[in-house]
This record gives sequence, structure tokens and C-alpha cells, in this order.
Amino acid sequence: MYEYYLRVTMADSKAISDELLEEIKRVIDESNKNASSARIKKTITYLGRISEYAIRVKLEAKRELVPSRALSSISRGLLQLEEPMLSEVKSHVERHCVISVTADENRRLTDREVMQELLEIYFGRSEMSTTNKELALETADEVRRAVEKYLSRKQTERV
Repeated sequence: MYEYYLRVTMADSKAISDELLEEIKRVIDESNKNASSARIKKTITYLGRISEYAIRVKLEAKRELVPSRALSSISRGLLQLEEPMLSEVKSHVERHCVISVTADENRRLTDREVMQELLEIYFGRSEMSTTNKELALETADEVRRAVEKYLSRKQTERV
């Protein structure tokens, strides 16, 4: 299972009103019920407000996804709202985008998640895109250097 913790803002980075937030939560619930989400086994969970400008969501999926594309159902749902909420949504549109999605870096991975990613880095490369394979190889080298440093320090302490 892949988990992505994401920070979502409106495309124009302006404040999300309480009313719009309620609509976003409703759209998330509807998105989880649609056929596409069921087919790719994707679930979006609203986790809370980070600030008046941003919310935190968790995206879970059986396979690796591009988070910003996986959340496009939220944008589509917001653009289907009735007036006057639709006008509010449209006021946030910037460069044809409704929302902006970034990885939430303020989260610490669990030990289980770290092990899951390490297994993917070392043994799951055959199913990765070329870009992700390169990233996995770089990361594997960094992990190898960190383990070598750890073993070196561990040996030094024993002497």
C-alpha cells in the first residue's frame, strides 16, 4: 500500500473559506465513491486544516500514483458545484488549475514505512519508471554509505 501525505492549497494560494472547506470535504467523500477510485483502489482522507490557506490529506493506493493527478477528482468535483460556491471556486483558479498539491514534509515516516520503501528501492526497481529507477539507485547508494558509516562508528566504539 502506498501512502502520500499531501498539502493542498487553492491554486492562487489564498485563504480557504469555511464554506469552501466543507465543500472540499464533501467532494473528497464523493471522489472516494466513484468508479475510478474503486478501480485503482485509491482513497483520499481529509486529515485537517494546516492553516487558513492549506489542508492536509492522505492519499492511499494499491499502486504508485502521481499524487497531483490522483487528486484531480477534487478539482473536477469543485468545478461542478452550484452557484454561489462555483464563483468562489473560480475566483481561486490560476493558470487553469483549481488546487495545488505538494508533499507534506512535516511528517516522520514510521519504521514500517521506511522498511517498505527500502524493499521497493532495492527489490522493486524492475517495475519502476526510468526516472524512479535512477532515483532508487541514487538512494540505494546513499543508504549504503550511511550503513558503512554506521558500521565504521560501531567498530570504533568496540575498540
